Amino acid sequence: MTRAIFLGVAVAAVLVAGLFVLFGRQPSAGTDDVLRPVDPSSVYDPIVGGEAFPGGIRWVISRDGIHPIYDPTYVTADLVKWDDGDLVIGLEIDGEARAYPIGYLSRREMVNDTVASVPILVAWCPLCGTATVHRREVDGEPVLFGNQGALWGNAMTWWDHETGSIWSQPLGEAIAGPLKGRTLELLPSTLTTWVSWRDAHLDTLALSTPTDRSALQLDSTAIVLDSGVLGLGNDATAYPVQAVREAGVVNDVVAGLEVAVLVDPTDEDRWAVFSRRLNDQVITLSVQGDAVTDVETGSVWDVATGRAISGPLAGEVLEPLPASTVFPKDFLTFWPNGTLWEPNRARE
Repeated sequence: MTRAIFLGVAVAAVLVAGLFVLFGRQPSAGTDDVLRPVDPSSVYDPIVGGEAFPGGIRWVISRDGIHPIYDPTYVTADLVKWDDGDLVIGLEIDGEARAYPIGYLSRREMVNDTVASVPILVAWCPLCGTATVHRREVDGEPVLFGNQGALWGNAMTWWDHETGSIWSQPLGEAIAGPLKGRTLELLPSTLTTWVSWRDAHLDTLALSTPTDRSALQLDSTAIVLDSGVLGLGNDATAYPVQAVREAGVVNDVVAGLEVAVLVDPTDEDRWAVFSRRLNDQVITLSVQGDAVTDVETGSVWDVATGRAISGPLAGEVLEPLPASTVFPKDFLTFWPNGTLWEPNRARE
């Protein structure tokens, strides 16, 4: 049975679940090793400091009680033993593509990584379904993150090794500590099936995981992500996946930005969110059979890359927008002013 996928966007963006939404390396145990670059007890903790915390925060386990991946290693796609239907977080930066399996992230939750010289933090919270990729930089300097072991709004929190500040994963914002109020940049990524990501990114590297299938610890076919949210600043809109699938493409405006939320007509597990503004022109996308075209010129667009592959705009590329996920029951916790997109509500 095909699983529903979340769709979402942001300069601080989010997808919601509930309706739709180098070189090859031999497999290594390195990624499964527990490496602690810093003793958590040696870094300032706002809890010990007696700081005030936002309402609804719950302390569950100690810092790094769930061990993040601080030393990721990778294999080429042909060495991966994952099933085609396994869910992965996929991202591409400057032509370098990576895939992180949700099953294994349910065990480790966080990956401190660097892709194309960009320091990133990949995170998955099983409780609220948030799959995020942030640039782990503050004031232009890389920051290393650990797992705080507390929940806020039913979502995981982080601590940074530099100041001990506590961060909300869905918001990418420090909610306590010296960096309170600072936010991380959310980067474009997608939550999709391994086969969909691999077919669209033939040169992708994959996070090296234990070869024992049981180590994935999760039957990802049990995860149903079925509603998506696009959030720009304080303006957030949730897009029910089934409605997006039926529409093919949602052309919308969020926080003054013209956006398109769409599903590949040839693969319902492949989705994307793009800005519809191309230089000084705003285009309107639609599905024509197995193709995505724009109404203005009839050019055909590739959902995987955002590139026009034929027509007057051939060679032009739409800007991908950052995305993440969150279950519907948790959406309003983080975006209390958010709204649910309806097929008859047009803001083109």
